[in-house]
Amino acid sequence: MKHRNPACVLLLFVLGNVPLLGQTPAIRGVLTLEAAEQLLMQRSQAVAASRYQLEVSQALRQIVGYKPNPIVHVAAEQVPFWSPVPGSYPRFFDSSPSAASNPVYTAMVTKVIERGGKREIRSEQADAIVDVSRAQIADTFRTQLFQLRQAFTVAILARENLNLAQTIDAQYGQTERLTNVRLAAGDLPEVELMRVRAARLPYKQAVLDSQTAYQQAVRDILNLLNLRPQDAAPVVTPIANAPAIESPLQIDGAFRTTPVLTTLEELRQFALTERPDVVAARAALRAGQRGTALAEAQRKRDVAVGFEYQRVGSDHSAGVIAEFPLFVYNNQKALAL
Repeated sequence: MKHRNPACVLLLFVLGNVPLLGQTPAIRGVLTLEAAEQLLMQRSQAVAASRYQLEVSQALRQIVGYKPNPIVHVAAEQVPFWSPVPGSYPRFFDSSPSAASNPVYTAMVTKVIERGGKREIRSEQADAIVDVSRAQIADTFRTQLFQLRQAFTVAILARENLNLAQTIDAQYGQTERLTNVRLAAGDLPEVELMRVRAARLPYKQAVLDSQTAYQQAVRDILNLLNLRPQDAAPVVTPIANAPAIESPLQIDGAFRTTPVLTTLEELRQFALTERPDVVAARAALRAGQRGTALAEAQRKRDVAVGFEYQRVGSDHSAGVIAEFPLFVYNNQKALAL
Protein backbone atom coordinates (compact mmCIF):
# COMPACT_ATOMS: atom_id res chain seq x y z
CA MET A 1 0.00 0.00 0.00
CA LYS A 2 1.20 3.48 -0.84
CA HIS A 3 1.58 5.84 2.13
CA ARG A 4 1.86 9.60 2.26
CA ASN A 5 4.79 11.27 3.91
CA PRO A 6 3.72 11.90 7.55
CA ALA A 7 5.93 14.99 7.79
CA CYS A 8 4.12 16.71 4.89
CA VAL A 9 0.74 15.71 6.25
CA LEU A 10 1.69 17.00 9.70
CA LEU A 11 2.82 20.34 8.27
CA LEU A 12 -0.63 20.81 6.73
CA PHE A 13 -2.19 19.97 10.06
CA VAL A 14 -0.06 22.46 12.01
CA LEU A 15 -0.85 25.24 9.55
CA GLY A 16 -4.54 24.64 10.12
CA ASN A 17 -5.39 23.41 6.64
CA VAL A 18 -7.38 20.43 7.88
CA PRO A 19 -10.70 20.41 9.76
CA LEU A 20 -10.61 20.44 13.53
CA LEU A 21 -12.50 18.25 15.97
CA GLY A 22 -16.22 18.69 16.08
CA GLN A 23 -16.68 18.36 12.30
CA THR A 24 -17.83 14.74 12.06
CA PRO A 25 -17.52 13.66 8.42
CA ALA A 26 -19.79 10.97 7.01
CA ILE A 27 -17.32 8.29 5.94
CA ARG A 28 -17.92 5.70 3.30
CA GLY A 29 -18.69 2.19 4.39
CA VAL A 30 -15.51 1.03 2.65
CA LEU A 31 -12.38 2.36 4.37
CA THR A 32 -8.89 2.37 2.90
CA LEU A 33 -5.71 3.08 4.81
CA GLU A 34 -5.19 6.40 2.99
CA ALA A 35 -8.71 7.55 3.93
CA ALA A 36 -8.14 6.40 7.51
CA GLU A 37 -4.95 8.47 7.75
CA GLN A 38 -6.83 11.56 6.56
CA LEU A 39 -9.54 10.95 9.15
CA LEU A 40 -6.87 10.50 11.81
CA MET A 41 -5.55 14.00 11.13
CA GLN A 42 -9.04 15.43 11.39
CA ARG A 43 -10.32 13.44 14.35
CA SER A 44 -7.38 12.62 16.64
CA GLN A 45 -7.92 14.19 20.04
CA ALA A 46 -4.30 13.59 21.07
CA VAL A 47 -2.96 15.52 18.08
CA ALA A 48 -5.48 18.32 18.64
CA ALA A 49 -4.42 18.63 22.28
CA SER A 50 -0.76 18.84 21.23
CA ARG A 51 -1.63 21.52 18.70
CA TYR A 52 -3.31 23.64 21.37
CA GLN A 53 -0.18 23.28 23.49
CA LEU A 54 1.82 24.66 20.57
CA GLU A 55 -0.43 27.73 20.46
CA VAL A 56 0.17 28.25 24.18
CA SER A 57 3.94 28.00 23.69
CA GLN A 58 3.82 30.50 20.82
CA ALA A 59 1.82 32.94 22.96
CA LEU A 60 4.35 32.63 25.79
CA ARG A 61 7.12 33.24 23.26
CA GLN A 62 5.61 36.60 22.38
CA ILE A 63 5.19 37.52 26.04
CA VAL A 64 8.77 36.80 27.11
CA GLY A 65 10.11 38.83 24.19
CA TYR A 66 8.57 42.08 25.43
CA LYS A 67 10.81 44.74 26.95
CA PRO A 68 9.85 46.11 30.40
CA ASN A 69 7.47 49.03 30.05
CA PRO A 70 8.58 52.45 31.32
CA ILE A 71 6.79 53.75 34.42
CA VAL A 72 5.40 57.27 34.69
CA HIS A 73 5.12 58.69 38.18
CA VAL A 74 3.08 61.85 38.79
CA ALA A 75 2.63 63.36 42.26
CA ALA A 76 1.28 66.51 43.92
CA GLU A 77 2.42 66.92 47.53
CA GLN A 78 2.48 69.42 50.36
CA VAL A 79 -0.36 71.51 48.96
CA PRO A 80 -1.39 73.67 51.96
CA PHE A 81 -5.12 73.88 52.62
CA TRP A 82 -4.81 75.44 56.14
CA SER A 83 -2.03 77.24 58.00
CA PRO A 84 -1.77 79.48 61.09
CA VAL A 85 0.08 82.03 58.91
CA PRO A 86 -2.53 84.41 57.49
CA GLY A 87 -2.69 84.56 53.67
CA SER A 88 -0.48 81.49 53.15
CA TYR A 89 -3.31 79.20 52.07
CA PRO A 90 -4.73 77.94 49.87
CA ARG A 91 -1.62 78.02 47.76
CA PHE A 92 -0.91 75.82 44.71
CA PHE A 93 2.12 77.18 42.88
CA ASP A 94 3.74 80.08 44.75
CA SER A 95 6.39 79.93 47.45
CA SER A 96 5.90 81.53 50.85
CA PRO A 97 8.96 82.32 52.98
CA SER A 98 6.84 82.39 56.12
CA ALA A 99 5.21 78.97 55.55
CA ALA A 100 6.67 75.67 56.65
CA SER A 101 5.89 73.90 53.37
CA ASN A 102 5.52 74.73 49.70
CA PRO A 103 3.58 72.84 47.04
CA VAL A 104 5.61 70.10 45.36
CA TYR A 105 4.73 68.71 41.91
CA THR A 106 6.71 65.78 40.54
CA ALA A 107 6.75 64.08 37.15
CA MET A 108 9.14 61.15 36.67
CA VAL A 109 9.71 58.51 33.99
CA THR A 110 11.51 55.33 35.07
CA LYS A 111 12.89 52.62 32.79
CA VAL A 112 14.25 49.26 33.94
CA ILE A 113 17.42 48.23 32.11
CA GLU A 114 17.85 44.46 32.15
CA ARG A 115 21.45 43.34 32.37
CA GLY A 116 22.99 39.99 31.56
CA GLY A 117 20.97 39.44 28.37
CA LYS A 118 17.93 38.18 30.28
CA ARG A 119 15.39 39.04 27.60
CA GLU A 120 17.46 37.41 24.85
CA ILE A 121 17.94 34.27 26.93
CA ARG A 122 14.23 34.13 27.75
CA SER A 123 13.43 34.41 24.04
CA GLU A 124 15.87 31.63 23.18
CA GLN A 125 14.37 29.42 25.88
CA ALA A 126 10.86 30.13 24.60
CA ASP A 127 11.96 29.31 21.04
CA ALA A 128 13.26 25.97 22.28
CA ILE A 129 9.95 25.29 24.06
CA VAL A 130 8.06 26.06 20.83
CA ASP A 131 10.33 23.58 19.03
CA VAL A 132 9.52 21.02 21.72
CA SER A 133 5.79 21.55 21.17
CA ARG A 134 6.15 21.18 17.41
CA ALA A 135 8.16 17.99 17.81
CA GLN A 136 5.62 16.63 20.29
CA ILE A 137 2.86 17.16 17.72
CA ALA A 138 4.90 15.20 15.19
CA ASP A 139 5.65 12.48 17.73
CA THR A 140 1.99 12.23 18.78
CA PHE A 141 0.95 11.94 15.15
CA ARG A 142 3.68 9.36 14.51
CA THR A 143 2.47 7.27 17.45
CA GLN A 144 -1.17 7.58 16.43
CA LEU A 145 -0.30 6.72 12.83
CA PHE A 146 1.59 3.63 13.95
CA GLN A 147 -1.36 2.51 16.08
CA LEU A 148 -3.75 3.09 13.18
CA ARG A 149 -1.63 1.13 10.71
CA GLN A 150 -1.19 -1.63 13.25
CA ALA A 151 -4.97 -1.78 13.84
CA PHE A 152 -5.56 -1.73 10.08
CA THR A 153 -3.17 -4.65 9.63
CA VAL A 154 -4.93 -6.57 12.40
CA ALA A 155 -8.28 -5.88 10.70
CA ILE A 156 -7.01 -7.16 7.33
CA LEU A 157 -5.64 -10.27 9.02
CA ALA A 158 -8.94 -10.81 10.84
CA ARG A 159 -10.83 -10.37 7.56
CA GLU A 160 -8.66 -12.96 5.81
CA ASN A 161 -9.03 -15.37 8.74
CA LEU A 162 -12.79 -14.90 8.62
CA ASN A 163 -12.90 -15.52 4.88
CA LEU A 164 -10.80 -18.64 5.34
CA ALA A 165 -12.99 -19.92 8.17
CA GLN A 166 -16.15 -19.29 6.16
CA THR A 167 -14.66 -21.02 3.11
CA ILE A 168 -13.66 -24.09 5.12
CA ASP A 169 -17.08 -24.20 6.78
CA ALA A 170 -18.79 -23.90 3.39
CA GLN A 171 -16.67 -26.75 1.99
CA TYR A 172 -17.45 -28.91 4.97
CA GLY A 173 -21.11 -28.02 4.51
CA GLN A 174 -20.83 -29.49 1.00
CA THR A 175 -19.41 -32.65 2.55
CA GLU A 176 -22.38 -32.77 4.91
CA ARG A 177 -24.81 -32.40 2.01
CA LEU A 178 -23.10 -35.18 0.04
CA THR A 179 -23.25 -37.42 3.09
CA ASN A 180 -26.95 -36.67 3.40
CA VAL A 181 -27.44 -37.64 -0.28
CA ARG A 182 -25.62 -40.93 0.23
CA LEU A 183 -27.67 -41.54 3.35
CA ALA A 184 -30.89 -40.99 1.37
CA ALA A 185 -29.61 -43.42 -1.28
CA GLY A 186 -28.93 -46.03 1.41
CA ASP A 187 -25.17 -46.10 0.90
CA LEU A 188 -24.35 -44.95 4.46
CA PRO A 189 -25.88 -45.49 7.86
CA GLU A 190 -27.38 -42.51 9.72
CA VAL A 191 -24.60 -42.60 12.29
CA GLU A 192 -22.13 -41.37 9.61
CA LEU A 193 -24.26 -38.24 9.11
CA MET A 194 -24.22 -37.65 12.86
CA ARG A 195 -20.44 -37.93 12.86
CA VAL A 196 -20.11 -35.44 10.00
CA ARG A 197 -22.39 -32.96 11.75
CA ALA A 198 -20.49 -33.32 15.03
CA ALA A 199 -17.17 -32.80 13.24
CA ARG A 200 -18.48 -29.55 11.74
CA LEU A 201 -18.83 -27.88 15.16
CA PRO A 202 -15.16 -26.75 15.41
CA TYR A 203 -15.46 -25.08 11.99
CA LYS A 204 -18.63 -23.29 13.06
CA GLN A 205 -16.84 -22.15 16.22
CA ALA A 206 -13.89 -20.92 14.15
CA VAL A 207 -16.30 -18.83 12.04
CA LEU A 208 -17.83 -17.29 15.17
CA ASP A 209 -14.42 -16.54 16.67
CA SER A 210 -13.23 -14.99 13.40
CA GLN A 211 -16.37 -12.84 13.19
CA THR A 212 -15.78 -11.57 16.73
CA ALA A 213 -12.12 -10.80 15.98
CA TYR A 214 -13.03 -8.94 12.79
CA GLN A 215 -15.76 -6.88 14.44
CA GLN A 216 -13.41 -6.01 17.30
CA ALA A 217 -10.66 -4.97 14.85
CA VAL A 218 -13.09 -2.71 12.96
CA ARG A 219 -14.23 -1.04 16.18
CA ASP A 220 -10.60 -0.54 17.24
CA ILE A 221 -10.10 1.45 14.03
CA LEU A 222 -13.22 3.49 14.75
CA ASN A 223 -11.99 4.22 18.28
CA LEU A 224 -8.64 5.45 16.96
CA LEU A 225 -10.47 7.71 14.50
CA ASN A 226 -12.83 8.98 17.23
CA LEU A 227 -15.85 7.84 15.22
CA ARG A 228 -19.04 5.97 15.99
CA PRO A 229 -20.42 3.06 13.96
CA GLN A 230 -23.38 5.18 12.83
CA ASP A 231 -20.99 7.72 11.27
CA ALA A 232 -20.25 5.25 8.46
CA ALA A 233 -22.46 5.40 5.38
CA PRO A 234 -24.15 2.17 4.24
CA VAL A 235 -22.19 0.01 1.81
CA VAL A 236 -23.75 0.10 -1.67
CA THR A 237 -21.33 -2.19 -3.51
CA PRO A 238 -19.35 -4.66 -1.38
CA ILE A 239 -15.67 -4.94 -2.19
CA ALA A 240 -13.97 -8.11 -3.33
CA ASN A 241 -13.17 -10.58 -0.54
CA ALA A 242 -15.63 -8.81 1.74
CA PRO A 243 -16.68 -11.17 4.55
CA ALA A 244 -20.33 -12.16 4.80
CA ILE A 245 -20.93 -10.38 8.09
CA GLU A 246 -22.78 -7.30 9.26
CA SER A 247 -20.17 -4.65 10.09
CA PRO A 248 -20.14 -0.82 10.21
CA LEU A 249 -17.10 -0.79 7.91
CA GLN A 250 -15.52 -2.86 5.20
CA ILE A 251 -11.74 -2.78 5.34
CA ASP A 252 -10.23 -2.35 1.88
CA GLY A 253 -6.59 -3.35 1.78
CA ALA A 254 -4.17 -6.17 1.15
CA PHE A 255 -0.83 -7.35 2.40
CA ARG A 256 2.19 -6.27 0.38
CA THR A 257 5.66 -7.72 0.67
CA THR A 258 8.01 -4.81 0.04
CA PRO A 259 11.62 -5.48 1.05
CA VAL A 260 13.43 -2.98 3.25
CA LEU A 261 16.59 -1.99 1.42
CA THR A 262 17.90 0.37 4.11
CA THR A 263 20.59 -0.96 6.40
CA LEU A 264 20.26 -0.99 10.17
CA GLU A 265 22.93 1.69 10.57
CA GLU A 266 21.16 3.95 8.07
CA LEU A 267 17.89 3.48 9.94
CA ARG A 268 19.63 4.33 13.20
CA GLN A 269 21.15 7.52 11.78
CA PHE A 270 17.81 8.53 10.30
CA ALA A 271 16.12 7.98 13.66
CA LEU A 272 18.72 10.05 15.49
CA THR A 273 18.23 12.99 13.13
CA GLU A 274 14.57 12.78 12.10
CA ARG A 275 12.52 11.01 14.79
CA PRO A 276 10.23 13.55 16.48
CA ASP A 277 10.84 12.24 19.99
CA VAL A 278 14.61 12.66 19.51
CA VAL A 279 14.07 16.15 18.10
CA ALA A 280 11.85 16.98 21.08
CA ALA A 281 14.52 15.69 23.49
CA ARG A 282 17.16 17.88 21.84
CA ALA A 283 14.90 20.93 22.01
CA ALA A 284 14.09 20.19 25.66
CA LEU A 285 17.82 19.97 26.41
CA ARG A 286 18.36 23.30 24.67
CA ALA A 287 15.52 24.83 26.70
CA GLY A 288 17.06 23.49 29.90
CA GLN A 289 20.45 24.92 29.01
CA ARG A 290 18.88 28.31 28.33
CA GLY A 291 17.11 28.03 31.68
CA THR A 292 20.46 27.51 33.38
CA ALA A 293 21.89 30.51 31.54
CA LEU A 294 18.88 32.58 32.62
CA ALA A 295 19.47 31.57 36.24
CA GLU A 296 23.07 32.73 35.90
CA ALA A 297 21.88 36.00 34.37
CA GLN A 298 19.59 36.63 37.36
CA ARG A 299 22.73 37.40 39.37
CA LYS A 300 23.27 40.46 37.20
CA ARG A 301 21.58 43.41 38.88
CA ASP A 302 18.96 45.21 36.83
CA VAL A 303 19.17 49.00 36.99
CA ALA A 304 16.13 51.29 37.03
CA VAL A 305 16.94 54.77 35.64
CA GLY A 306 14.51 57.64 36.10
CA PHE A 307 14.35 61.22 34.84
CA GLU A 308 12.53 63.61 37.16
CA TYR A 309 11.01 67.04 36.83
CA GLN A 310 9.97 68.73 40.08
CA ARG A 311 8.43 72.05 40.96
CA VAL A 312 8.68 73.24 44.56
CA GLY A 313 6.69 76.38 45.02
CA SER A 314 7.95 78.76 42.37
CA ASP A 315 11.19 76.85 41.73
CA HIS A 316 11.74 74.35 38.90
CA SER A 317 14.26 71.52 39.07
CA ALA A 318 15.28 68.36 37.25
CA GLY A 319 17.09 65.23 38.35
CA VAL A 320 18.20 61.71 37.51
CA ILE A 321 17.44 58.71 39.75
CA ALA A 322 19.06 55.28 39.59
CA GLU A 323 17.90 52.23 41.52
CA PHE A 324 19.45 48.77 41.82
CA PRO A 325 18.88 45.90 44.28
CA LEU A 326 21.26 45.01 47.07
CA PHE A 327 21.88 41.27 47.27
CA VAL A 328 21.78 41.17 51.06
CA TYR A 329 19.39 38.32 51.79
CA ASN A 330 19.09 36.70 48.37
CA ASN A 331 22.01 36.86 45.96
CA GLN A 332 20.27 34.62 43.36
CA LYS A 333 23.07 32.09 43.74
CA ALA A 334 20.71 29.22 44.47
CA LEU A 335 19.05 29.62 41.05
CA ALA A 336 22.34 29.02 39.28
CA LEU A 337 23.20 25.83 41.17
